Amino acid sequence: MIAIPFALYNTLIAPELSVTVHESQMWPIHFPATPTTLPAVLDGSFGDSSITVVGTTLGPRAVLAAAQIAQIAVLAAPAVMLSVAMKHALDGSPFAPAVPRWFIIGGVLLLVAGGAEALLSEIGNVLAASEVYPIDTTSSASFTLGESPHFQLIFPWWPLLAALVCAALAAVFRHGARLQEDTEGLV
Repeated sequence: MIAIPFALYNTLIAPELSVTVHESQMWPIHFPATPTTLPAVLDGSFGDSSITVVGTTLGPRAVLAAAQIAQIAVLAAPAVMLSVAMKHALDGSPFAPAVPRWFIIGGVLLLVAGGAEALLSEIGNVLAASEVYPIDTTSSASFTLGESPHFQLIFPWWPLLAALVCAALAAVFRHGARLQEDTEGLV
């Protein structure tokens, strides 16, 4: 909760905004299809760069703010799950019904917020970059974008894996609760 106002200030109000730009379209040289001499470069591209921009509109800033909030939710979810499990363990009921429920809620939150963070940050970066880099296909300058800033979404695998781990932990805690009920009936 403490990080949310800072994230909102940094993306919505601060005059400067940090944006990641895909530079694969900014490669300044066109390589021949078949090289005439060896050694030769066949193809290449730059990676991503982080740039600081000013004067962007509210649209990219709002999308990047939503991405920041999703990232904060991703960071907070494991802490909440662990605190719930530890609270019930300290109370003497480590297999309380609330523990697997919070693992399922946390897993769904990690899956949704992790995917949303990747999607929203990519959309916000592309929107901000398209405001900063003018689309000028007639320019012959070597480091201008030949096309508009491109959208390149690569969905990360970790939200799915984290959700599966949370589901497995919820199943373990449910099984532990059944075993605890069985042993209480025997005593």
